[in-house]
Amino acid sequence: MTRITIAWELLEQGIPKSHIAKHLGVSRQTIIRWSQAIQEHGDLQSFLDHYQQTKKGSRQKRKIDAILKRRIWAIREKHYQCCGQKIQYFLEKEYGMQVSVTTIYKVLSEKYQLQSRWRKNKPRGPV
Repeated sequence: MTRITIAWELLEQGIPKSHIAKHLGVSRQTIIRWSQAIQEHGDLQSFLDHYQQTKKGSRQKRKIDAILKRRIWAIREKHYQCCGQKIQYFLEKEYGMQVSVTTIYKVLSEKYQLQSRWRKNKPRGPV
């Protein structure tokens, strides 16, 4: 028995939504949404079918693939004092790839310990 089914049965018995929410460990607004959606679909079973279908879906592909990471790291190793903007320029020039500077710094922070712009002389924790 799902929480939605329990909530619907308790609602039909006339128990207040706040008590149901507290008992099931969800917010009162969630109980209200479930009850409104069940009423829109007509019955509990059609809502549950629709609810299960909406919760399933294909996972989004990761934005940063391994090839891009290797290229960024290779550019950084070739040109050691290279900043994110220069790496962005080299990626555009050599590979025709447009990558944001933020993404480049995310990739660099996976492998390197980057110096903070605001806390220059303070040691950072493990990366």
